[in-house]
Amino acid sequence: MRKNPLQLMLAAAVCALPLTLTACVDDGVPAPIPPVENVIDIDWLDMLPESDGIFELTAAERAFYDEFIRTGDTSVLYGADPVSIIKLSVQAAIDGNFEHEFYLFHPDTIGDMTLEDHLPPPDAPPEFAGTPEFRQRMADLFFWRIDEGELELDGGRARISFYTDSGEPMTLGARLNEDGVWLVEHWS
Repeated sequence: MRKNPLQLMLAAAVCALPLTLTACVDDGVPAPIPPVENVIDIDWLDMLPESDGIFELTAAERAFYDEFIRTGDTSVLYGADPVSIIKLSVQAAIDGNFEHEFYLFHPDTIGDMTLEDHLPPPDAPPEFAGTPEFRQRMADLFFWRIDEGELELDGGRARISFYTDSGEPMTLGARLNEDGVWLVEHWS
């Protein structure tokens, strides 16, 4: 099952927590790992560093996003540039609109992944996908510099290369669909 970067980052944070807790020592004695039932009580937001910037949509991108969320129709995104489409996908993840996020992926790039594969499991606790505040902080850390990136267009494909808050390079892609609308190349 493939997940989007925000879901993967949340899962990594959850998996790293026990290692982080055991690495904390007081007089050489590892800190105890809390019981699994208490892990949900941890304020995950406090575990993330503050970002130097904020990921947000422009007014034009917000208009595209709102219309897409309202209609669920990707044709309303005609005319939006590839970077904006990637940003709309990130915003959908932040807002928990995972179904809409899925439909922003170009179908040629998702393989055999289905919408059900992309959505959080129905029986998963709300913490599984993180809170909107947590997902916003993750977007701030990884995507706030996307507008400063270098865009390369090659026919019906686009690549945006930029740096994360920590200075790590990131490259994401988009493709035109048959209707001339840019859609995100699914990353896994």
